Amino acid sequence: MRKVFLVILSIIFVFSVLCISISISAATVDKTELEALVATAENLKMENFNAGAINWKIFTMKLEEAKQVLTNPDANQTRVDEVTKGLSDAIARLGREVVQTEAVDKSQLEALIAKANSLKRNDFDIDEGVWNDFQIQIITSENTLNNKKSTQKNIDDAKNNLSLMLEIVEQFRVVNEEEGKTEEVVPEFTENRIPNVETNITVQPIIPSESVIVSDVVNSNASQTKPAPETRPKSTTPFLQGGFIEIGCDASIAFSALAVVGIIGSALVIKKKHD
Repeated sequence: MRKVFLVILSIIFVFSVLCISISISAATVDKTELEALVATAENLKMENFNAGAINWKIFTMKLEEAKQVLTNPDANQTRVDEVTKGLSDAIARLGREVVQTEAVDKSQLEALIAKANSLKRNDFDIDEGVWNDFQIQIITSENTLNNKKSTQKNIDDAKNNLSLMLEIVEQFRVVNEEEGKTEEVVPEFTENRIPNVETNITVQPIIPSESVIVSDVVNSNASQTKPAPETRPKSTTPFLQGGFIEIGCDASIAFSALAVVGIIGSALVIKKKHD
């Protein structure tokens, strides 16, 4: 009976020592630094850093691990220190948080996005996958443009990526066969202006008035090309100035001709009487 009592007493003692040891161990675990680090990490945002996607993924994993250790009452000091260091290193790999202090030029990116959005799917003989990648790039560029914390480097990178994608898409543009043809220009004629096609000089045609006689125009043109013939003085005799005799001949020639005609006529008359 006495031995049984001693065994029970020994068990109670060992159990008490273990409980006391656990309590002391739990009381000596310091999670203050881990708590502060987790609080800081939860306020960080990816767009405030120039870190890549891989570094941000590592950071989120370390943050989740630190939260689990922080809420675990059985975690010892070694485990707490381990996750605290892991989270601190992950934050360091993100780099310095970006503080927007300089003006950012977004005009070129805005113009490029507007151009990309104006393109129509039917104008391109392009694979559906390439077109979808192009649309995703447009959305990414718009997100960068609308992010107030985007740096000039972020804007320039988005512009370069979208510009490259535009060049790829433009290679698949469907060429319109009607493009490149020029419409034939027909010279326009008006009433008083005739364009000279060869010399591009406008010729003003001469339109005679009603009072101008056609023969005068012909004689005028002839007088410009042929020398004027030498004229003889006309007779001053009224008879010779008749309309049918006025031929510009000398007066002596005219009288001689009339005399010959008179002699022949007289001879014919005398012969007829004689017969």
